[in-house]
Amino acid sequence: MGESLVQKVRDKLGQLSDTQDSIRLISLWIIKHKDDAAELAQVWHDEVVAASPKRRLLLLYIANDVIQTGRKRAPGLKTALQPHIRDALALSSGDAKFRSSIEKVIKVWGDRNVFSKSVLIEFDRALSGKSVGASSSAAAASSSSSRRKAARSGSSHVRSVNDFKVTSLVDALQNFKQFSSEVALKHAALAGIRTD
Repeated sequence: MGESLVQKVRDKLGQLSDTQDSIRLISLWIIKHKDDAAELAQVWHDEVVAASPKRRLLLLYIANDVIQTGRKRAPGLKTALQPHIRDALALSSGDAKFRSSIEKVIKVWGDRNVFSKSVLIEFDRALSGKSVGASSSAAAASSSSSRRKAARSGSSHVRSVNDFKVTSLVDALQNFKQFSSEVALKHAALAGIRTD
């Protein structure tokens, strides 16, 4: 990708506003340039690193729209954005104000099978500030800073809420449902056995 296209991507992302039309238009423009997926993803990542928490959320909305709209036409964009999304989530781990909005995006990805379960768990860990391997040092600094603030406030409740994972709850409920079904089947089988 030439220097002029990098600048065009930055200019497009610079026009981003918090409207669905703005997000959609930029998303479609990115999909149109899908042949430069790796470079587009890198520019997106650079913008995320430099962004304020609110702008980071908007950039995540763009990534969401690019991935879902370009699912069939531009699957390379999803592949290119995935590691950068993890880093963006790690950077957002201390942004309590936008956490629920970010969690909704991750939930949509799970509901629509956009990413595999293991990737979604990785995203959830990144958002909760837990180590996910190759996350940026800025993310680590941000998450450790939020942990220090929680420790100073003496609030273990804040820490436990931040550690809550929807995917873990869903998995536990599914396991419980399966276990309950197995117990009911075994109970029925035992009831049918004659013991005399």
